[in-house]
Amino acid sequence: MPDGPRFDPYRLDFDHLANTESANRELVLNATDYLLDDTGLISVRGKQITLRPLDKVKLAEQRRRWQLLDLGAPLVLLGLFGAVRAWRRKRRYAGFAS
Repeated sequence: MPDGPRFDPYRLDFDHLANTESANRELVLNATDYLLDDTGLISVRGKQITLRPLDKVKLAEQRRRWQLLDLGAPLVLLGLFGAVRAWRRKRRYAGFAS
């Protein structure tokens, strides 16, 4: 064994500087206990899941609009950001040109 003080590792939920313990352990235990509740699992099994498909007509009508929005909005935002940045740089460094 090497000479000197021995340092044991701290638990993950223990703050050794403040000498306090976080509540993560209780959170995980309570969540596990809640999820493993027997009556809860039985009631979940009895539920019916209904799938509601998308409206095909409405989907076809709005397809072009959503495609343009998905492609155009980021480009417009990027252009605005670049224009504002260029304008601010021009204002900031206008005095150095003299």
